[in-house]
Amino acid sequence: MFSNRRLILPVFSESCFVGTISISSYAKVLREIGTRKPESIHVSEIIDKKLSTVSPNANVLDVMDRICEKGVYGVPVISGHEFIGMITREDVLKKFLHLINGKFKVTDVMSYYVGTISVHDAVEDAIQKIVTGDEKRLVALDYQKVEGVICIKDLANVLLAEKADLSRMSVKDILVPNIVTVSKHDDATKAGEIMLDWWVGGVPVVDGELEGIVKDKDIIQRLRFIM
Repeated sequence: MFSNRRLILPVFSESCFVGTISISSYAKVLREIGTRKPESIHVSEIIDKKLSTVSPNANVLDVMDRICEKGVYGVPVISGHEFIGMITREDVLKKFLHLINGKFKVTDVMSYYVGTISVHDAVEDAIQKIVTGDEKRLVALDYQKVEGVICIKDLANVLLAEKADLSRMSVKDILVPNIVTVSKHDDATKAGEIMLDWWVGGVPVVDGELEGIVKDKDIIQRLRFIM
């Protein structure tokens, strides 16, 4: 996933497509920290078999509906029983983001509710919030100052790539140092471009203080309405 900048991958048993594994699948890995080693958990344990697929002839609007309604990172394209490929949130943004240029401000698409966590909190606290809560990304604050965003991808990256002991780390230890935000008065296209450039699914909205967050799904919903 990390080497190819993909948040969802197809899973095959020999040559047969059997499901997908997404970055959200690692919630199970994170949940079992301390009781099992990540390398002992197999793909078969966290595969998503509840498939929502489309045919190659399906309208792209159907894909966008599924992304928005089901909250998936991508939709497999199947012809008969043959796997053709995946259409992801990133693919949709790359292809259609230009259509909302000048039509929406960030304030038109942003979510005003945003999960937060202190940079001084333990990483285990972030894991608990992300795994059990509705928000899969948290804005990290140093008092009221936005320091970055932490999500399952960041946790999985540290845990799986570096084999780090998250139980001894604070949120600040795993935050990406670059802080990228948008203003609620910015064009919504800017937020989408940041997501594509930085490979993130959400950008904090800051005007002096944290106002909310704009997510890739929020932008895709607006695209759906104008197409």
